[in-house]
This record gives sequence, structure tokens and C-alpha cells, in this order.
Amino acid sequence: MNEPFDEPRAHGWLTRLYRRRWVRVVMLILAIPTAAALVFAIVLWQRFGSDRAVEYAAVEEHFKYGSTGGERASGFPYWIFKAMPGVCSKHLPGGYASLGFVYEEGKDLPIGMSLRNYQGIDRTFLNCAVCHVSTVRDTPESKPRIVLGMPANTFNLFGFQRFVFDCARDPKFSTEYIIAEIERLMTDKGEKLGLLDRYLVYPVAVALMRERLMMLYGRLGPLLQDTDWGPGRTDTFNPNKILFNFPLDKIPERERNAAVDFPSIWLQKPRQGMQLHWDGNNVMSEERNKNAAFGTGTTPPTIDLAAIARLEEWLLTAEPLKYPYPIDAAKSARGREIYTEYCAGC
Repeated sequence: MNEPFDEPRAHGWLTRLYRRRWVRVVMLILAIPTAAALVFAIVLWQRFGSDRAVEYAAVEEHFKYGSTGGERASGFPYWIFKAMPGVCSKHLPGGYASLGFVYEEGKDLPIGMSLRNYQGIDRTFLNCAVCHVSTVRDTPESKPRIVLGMPANTFNLFGFQRFVFDCARDPKFSTEYIIAEIERLMTDKGEKLGLLDRYLVYPVAVALMRERLMMLYGRLGPLLQDTDWGPGRTDTFNPNKILFNFPLDKIPERERNAAVDFPSIWLQKPRQGMQLHWDGNNVMSEERNKNAAFGTGTTPPTIDLAAIARLEEWLLTAEPLKYPYPIDAAKSARGREIYTEYCAGC
């Protein structure tokens, strides 16, 4: 018959074993790699497990610079985006401003581009405002006034896509040239690229970005051989079809260049339940908004639904800029009658 378990005696045996110096040394040696691996894992997670968009308290600023989630799947590393016009200047001599982006004083990115730290690196990409914000001036010499919700009549999306792909295919889109330009830009701002970023993060980012852009060019490149859309216009569906693996050769020739004007997006509440989208293909404004968000680089798994819902709520009652000049009351009344009879139904 076995002896009953003697707990005090067992503990005494363990205590005596632990008191042996060599046992403590072995335990310490075994513990050090484990602790080091844990610390290393925590450091890696803190650096490369990030997913934080820059947020804005005012909904108007959120509209101009807030994220829709597009940086997760399509975002350009911020400093690479900034470096591209310098590295690929022959493809865009006038910089991003020449593509009709709207800039505010004191802002580093144009209106319509958001910022998110994702997987350890700041990334930027388009949001809704890039197509729905523009400016007005009283005279050619007047300072432009920014108007939220109006069509971005100066923004050349076709030209932006063409520049991005031309730059990615340029031999200068390499670590050698891009890192040098990033360091020059950071020096001008009094900043410095850290060793980890200089020798690991950004070289990997350059290679991955070039690979992804070349893949996308293989899909979208043929569309860029068609007629240029021109500023203030976009093909709303064909690029999305192709991004979601619809074969280009299955799109009829007559449908390959389906550019339409950017619309205004004020006062969405009266439009709820109407036939929406440019071709009236559904009646749900929420679906229309999500589909539009795909044009900002997001996908069903990466879309930021909370950020988009905030914009949806604001746009229900957002109003256009009041007409700033004198109005002929008689002509206005006659115009109201004509508009009500022939136009308001649409």
C-alpha cells in the first residue's frame, strides 16, 4: 500500500532543491531568453500592430481629412507619397497641386487625404472630400474660398492615377532614390529618419508598394489608354469592377469609358428613397455611400463604418454656400416656376 502524500515533506524537498545554486543558475538562464522573447514580442506589437487614424472633433475637419479605412488596403506610406513628386518629377513637373488638389494654409496634405498609422507606418490615401470639395473666387485675383460638398471641378483623378503608375514603373522608384528624397524632406522639417525606418521599414515599404502598384497597373493600366476623363470627372464603376477581379475584356467597348461629373452632395435627407447613384441603380443612401467609399481605396473588410456613418449624418442637412451676389427677385421667381415644372422631379 502506498504511503499517503506528505505535503510538508514534498515542499521541503523542493525547497532544498531550489537552494542549490546551480539550480537557480539554470532556472535564470532558461528564464532570460523567455523574458527577452516576450519583451521583443511586445515591442514588435507596439510598433507594427498599430491601427490608429488621425481623428477630428469637428465634423467638417473629419470630412476634409478623416479616414474611411482606405489606408489599410491601399494607403501610401506617408513619406513615400511626399517623396514621389521629387523622385518622379519628369512625370509630374508641377507636383500634386498641378493635379487640382486643394490645399489649405498650414496643412501638410491636401484636402481629401487622410492619415492613419497602420502596421507601424504612417499611411495616407484619398477620402470622400477629394471629389467633393473645391473653391470659388470673386475675381481671378481673389483668395479662393473652400466650399465643402461642391464638385471637385479641378481635381484630375485620371492624371493622379496615371502619375502613380508612371512613377512606380520608373527605375527611380527604388530605395536608393526614395530614401534619399525622404531624408531631404525630413531634414527640411527638422526631422530625421530612424535607423529601423532607414534600413528596414522603408526599404521593405518601397518594395511592397512597387509590387502592389505594378499588380494594379496590370489590371487598371489598359483603362488609362482610353480617353482622359479630364478634371472634375471619374469613371465610377469600371475601376471598381476591375479591382474586384471583373475581367476587363468582358466589359463592352462602349462601356469602357464611362466618365461622369463629380456631383454635389449637399442636403441628402430629401434624397433618401430616391433612385440614387449616377444611374439610379438603388434607393439606399447607405449602400451608395459605401460603394463610393470603395473609390477611396477601402474594401468590405477594411471599411471604417463608424467614420462613414458620421459623414452620412452630417450630409443629411449640410447646405451649400449661400449665393453671395445680388439676386433679381422677378427672375428668381420665374426661375423657380420653371425649375419646379421641369427639373425638380429628378
